[in-house]
Amino acid sequence: MSLNNRHKAPPLRIQRFLFVSALLFCASDVCFADFAVQVGAFRSPQAATQLVGTINRLGFPSKIETGSGSGKLNLVLVGPYKDAPQAESAKHSLAAGGIKGFVRLYQSDPEVYQAKGAAQELGPAYANLLLTNTGREFSAAGRPPPADFSLERIAAAAVADSNQSPGAQTSTSSLDLPFSVSGHFQTALAYTVAHPDHWSKIKNTLALALEREWTDDIKVKVSGRFSYDGAYDAGNFYPEKVRRDQRFDGLFHETYLDMGFSDWNIRLGRQNIVWGEVVGLFFADVVSAKDLREFLIPEFDYIRIPQWAARAEYFTGDFKAEAIWIPYMTYDRIGKPGSDFYPIPLSAPAGFDVQVRSERTPHSLRDSAFGFRTSYLVKGWDLAAFYYGSVDANTTFFRSTVFSPGPTISYRPDHERIHQAGVTASKDLGTFVVKGEAIYTWDRFFNVKNLNDADGVVRQNFLDYILSAEFPLPMDSRLNLQFFQRVFTDHDADIVPRTVESGASLYASTKLFSEKVEPEFLLIHSLTQLDWMARFKINWYFAKDWRLVAGTAFMGGRKLGLFGRFDNRDRVFTELRYSF
Repeated sequence: MSLNNRHKAPPLRIQRFLFVSALLFCASDVCFADFAVQVGAFRSPQAATQLVGTINRLGFPSKIETGSGSGKLNLVLVGPYKDAPQAESAKHSLAAGGIKGFVRLYQSDPEVYQAKGAAQELGPAYANLLLTNTGREFSAAGRPPPADFSLERIAAAAVADSNQSPGAQTSTSSLDLPFSVSGHFQTALAYTVAHPDHWSKIKNTLALALEREWTDDIKVKVSGRFSYDGAYDAGNFYPEKVRRDQRFDGLFHETYLDMGFSDWNIRLGRQNIVWGEVVGLFFADVVSAKDLREFLIPEFDYIRIPQWAARAEYFTGDFKAEAIWIPYMTYDRIGKPGSDFYPIPLSAPAGFDVQVRSERTPHSLRDSAFGFRTSYLVKGWDLAAFYYGSVDANTTFFRSTVFSPGPTISYRPDHERIHQAGVTASKDLGTFVVKGEAIYTWDRFFNVKNLNDADGVVRQNFLDYILSAEFPLPMDSRLNLQFFQRVFTDHDADIVPRTVESGASLYASTKLFSEKVEPEFLLIHSLTQLDWMARFKINWYFAKDWRLVAGTAFMGGRKLGLFGRFDNRDRVFTELRYSF
């Protein structure tokens, strides 16, 4: 069993031991009545340090507790907090960032944790929470809890579990593989309800990942995704080029070698490098390429495309430095002309045809990308600054007008070098979390409206910034509000965007029916172009490792706006996923 998972809570048997032993009894005068959120248990100190760096970037105080003995674990704790509601609030905010954990009592000396079999220090709310969570394990396995199911019985089982070494094999597995296997299988359907209505997705996807730890400091991961979309065989709505591009898909996902040396961590291979922290939008997240063939409707783990990169990270105290080099660039996937979300309109003035040439994706060493980022935790503020120079992963459509043999507007998709520098900040203010990002980009091309322009584009420099506030609410609910702007410092009057473009977003979610049902709503609205996208979906976790999703995505507004150009692409969708 591997505990080196930086985004998941430890296995349930480890949770039971740590949670029960901490809450049942505090045996000495070094025990304090504070609370913490435990979010990880690792054999590798480097893995624990990496998770602490991620938590610090989210604006939370954190520390590492180290046990004793040959099988010691490095426990990552967030806090401490003076009362349980504050710790619960932090837990929900962390979960919103993809880091799950559980609330326990905080104690400065982990050696005094003991399970005594009596709930003298355990309040009824936490006793019921522990019983409920453990009872769900029996329900998920399809069997009722035993007749003597009680807090004391859980504590006894936890103590017995703790006598096993962290890497001990259990009898529940009939395979003794040299690597761990994980992934999911997903069937996704989407139907476009705007005119003309049609099936837009009938897609089956297999995601598979193999991982192996040779030592505490060396890890290998190989993963990929493979899919077939039957929508392109169900009818003749799409052009042949679109059908060839999106019918079958296969690519390496995260595939890398991890090595830890003292305060250093080196990762070589295809990897997600996420520098942004805001919800539903890409601002400081400048490194990853994106699959935009379904625009912003899928989840981010399906939009982000990892880069083939070498990354070095250095950790010391509250400081982190990171350097990356990408010798072989991966670019945004935008599909082919005629697909649902192709980024340029295929219409032209009367008497003109439209031609879209093949996309150029440069891959030589001179086209490689590089960047660096530093972050530091100061009085609860996680502050970071970065620079990134690359060939633009975003596609630029160079345009020309040809009059022979017939009047034609010709587009040439291409990628040119840009430069970006930015800062990010985040802090937990107790009742809510604030975040901010600001990125200055220079030398990016924008299309001009003048059809007589020689290449149809102009270079522009601009500043993007976004302010975000995240509010954890009762019943595992959360509300996120964001305001963002783009300001052109040398604005060309012939481009579509104005000198200042403003927008706002709202994200809300809650959990119902013992956390099995999770509705969520995302609204992104341009306050300048007056166009918008609204996505509503319901996640139903109806059985262990299973999830069913049903949702809608609607867009509208001005035809030249980011969302308004897709106002006839409204769709309903559903997904069924099994994770293993």
